[in-house]
Amino acid sequence: TGPGAAALTLQAGANARILSIDLATAVEGQLVSISGLTFAGGNISGNGGAITNLDARLQLTSAVFSGNKATSQGGALY
Repeated sequence: TGPGAAALTLQAGANARILSIDLATAVEGQLVSISGLTFAGGNISGNGGAITNLDARLQLTSAVFSGNKATSQGGALY
C-alpha cells in the first residue's frame, strides 16, 4: 500500500516494464494487492508496458497508469 497515487510514482527506465508478477513457484491464482500509487512511463517490446501478470489474481485500488505502452497487448496492464 502506497501513500496515494499523487504522492508515489513508480517510473520505468528507458525501454522497461515496471513490474512483472510471475507466481510460477507459488499457488496459481494467489491474490496480489497493489494500492495507492502511480505507474508511469512503462515502455516494453511485448505485453504489459507497466505490469505483466502471469499467474496472480491482481487487485488494484487507487492506482493510476500514465504514459505506458507496449508493442503487443496491454499498454499498461497485461
